[in-house]
Amino acid sequence: MHEMAIVNNLLDECERIKVANNARKITRVKVSLGRLSGVEEHYFKEAFKAFTSDEDSSYFNAKLEVVLKELELLCNDCNKQFIQDKNEFSCIYCNSKNVKVISGEELLLEQLELE
Repeated sequence: MHEMAIVNNLLDECERIKVANNARKITRVKVSLGRLSGVEEHYFKEAFKAFTSDEDSSYFNAKLEVVLKELELLCNDCNKQFIQDKNEFSCIYCNSKNVKVISGEELLLEQLELE
């Protein structure tokens, strides 16, 4: 389960931000998780829960908010932006394969709440 390593790295970054801001505790972490990120939401949440159950950490009982991002594409031929419900990289309007991913592959730290 690679989600453990991902959450560990995420909390390391949160800890770095906490120290840089002279805070004492991390209370909430908000992340965006793209449908094609390769990260399973359930395992990600379970890994986060496991890490934040350590009473000696500065992120003990921190809350996690996950915002799921759909696959959003831009067609370079007809210039339309759209949500693709399937894992296909083609335009739903003109069937072109000349598309660019706008959103849906990311795993981003969006917000961090500190005390």
